[in-house]
Amino acid sequence: MNDYPKEFPSPGVNILEIGPRQLPSTEFFDQYPNANIVFVANESFAPYHQNLPPGATTVEADVVDYLESNDPSIPPEGFDFILVVGVFSQPLALSQPKHIHRFIQGVANHLKSTGALIIEDHYLGTEVKRLKNFLADKLHGAGFTVTESQEFLKPRLAHANSFHLRATRR
Repeated sequence: MNDYPKEFPSPGVNILEIGPRQLPSTEFFDQYPNANIVFVANESFAPYHQNLPPGATTVEADVVDYLESNDPSIPPEGFDFILVVGVFSQPLALSQPKHIHRFIQGVANHLKSTGALIIEDHYLGTEVKRLKNFLADKLHGAGFTVTESQEFLKPRLAHANSFHLRATRR
């Protein structure tokens, strides 16, 4: 992935990935060897441990509850990258506006000022545009600059109903 400069030294990079237990963003992680990587999902990671990078921390928890917690896996200095993949399209995941507001607040609390939030998701039919625009508007209102890209985190493949947003603090 060429649109994510290696602006952070690898040993000091903190990455949080929320979502895909079976398809972690391995190509993205390869850019940051020795990074501290944390995975959060509300389901068991047991069947997928072989897919995760060595040394990664896994947390089975509700995403919003995790972001609002003092979990020891959250670095005090914050995360350089927060990757959110396939979370918003899941039934009941973060479908209610109050959950999305709490999620964005949690991200804002744990993302370094120089960090980036990357959201990839998909939705059926025309709903993908509505979801993408809704998330972009909420992030913009919370003080983020949001850009859309056609560069997707690997190994997942983009399709017509996919979107990729990158948000940084203004």
